[in-house]
Amino acid sequence: MTAAKQFTVSVPCSTANLGPGFDTLGCGLSLRMSVTCTFPDVGSGVTVSYSGDSPHTVPLDPARNLVSRTAIETAASFGQLLPTMHIAIENPIPLGRGLGSSGTAVVAGVVLANEALGLGMDTQRILDYCLSIEGHPDNITASILGGFVASYKREHPDPAPARVESAAYKQSYAKLYPSLVPAFEAPPLNLGRHLRLKVSPKIKFVVTIPEFELQTKLARSVLPQDYPKADVIYNLQRLAVLVATLTSADASLIDPAVISEAMHDRVHQKYRQHLVPGLPEILSLSYKNLPGLLGVCVSGAGPTVLCLATDNFEQIGNAVVDIFGKHTVDEAPGYEGSRESKKTKVGIKASFKVLEVSTDGFLVTRK
Repeated sequence: MTAAKQFTVSVPCSTANLGPGFDTLGCGLSLRMSVTCTFPDVGSGVTVSYSGDSPHTVPLDPARNLVSRTAIETAASFGQLLPTMHIAIENPIPLGRGLGSSGTAVVAGVVLANEALGLGMDTQRILDYCLSIEGHPDNITASILGGFVASYKREHPDPAPARVESAAYKQSYAKLYPSLVPAFEAPPLNLGRHLRLKVSPKIKFVVTIPEFELQTKLARSVLPQDYPKADVIYNLQRLAVLVATLTSADASLIDPAVISEAMHDRVHQKYRQHLVPGLPEILSLSYKNLPGLLGVCVSGAGPTVLCLATDNFEQIGNAVVDIFGKHTVDEAPGYEGSRESKKTKVGIKASFKVLEVSTDGFLVTRK
């Protein structure tokens, strides 16, 4: 168990796909969730508090909150219980908007358990746990490592170590968490592989966030099971060029004409366009009309839009905000909101942030 009186886990949000890199490319960005853990002298079990985006939607029951539940299950895989502790979550990352909020929470939970119990997991083992829970390596790897990353899950990872637990542990677990089954198995070893890439410091990420959520489950449900060969080749060609261009040390290769086209996609964005009002018009934005713009894509599953740019960040962000404002939420099949807000026919409100690549992944500070 940690000897610190308290510690804080900080995890960056992430963007994924970057156009043609579906479930492959991710990037940690400079907007971070912080989780501070303290250890009271009285009481028992785990308590949770939350401040930040959409607080009314975030459960505080430790068995249901994603950060605490992940920590509880991670501890359970070692046959251990979390100590008596309070988990204070501060989260500025918009929920359900395509900036990896759920992946960020999972990373925070695994790291929390590792730190609180002194489990001794290295970064690769933390990645194994996060991948077994979240499933998608692009967001998870970016939040763990920071930076621009390419990743994949192995088909044949190494076997997991044997699980060890006592009868006393099972009884204590059942008493503390009656709604959770204490059977979370340790994941296989070396479940994912990754490569951390450098991206030009001249490039910034303008993320425009509309005020409605798009559930990842819905966004994935509209994707086909099979793809035409031509579409797969189309994406692979652009993916190779995009990665080579963004990671080149030669500034002359930051060519908007090349990057703009290299960020086009036929695997996921064209099937999801109807879920995000205004998206076709946004994806057609060009450096020809907006100097400094390199390319546009959906961030993760959406509805947030990501613009890569080297200049005129405010103008680019406002251009996307204006397009959202021309459309209404009732055009979005996956819109999560009240009936009254759908009846008003008011344009979609949106805001933008100019973010940089987070050079750090998760960080732990102790007091």
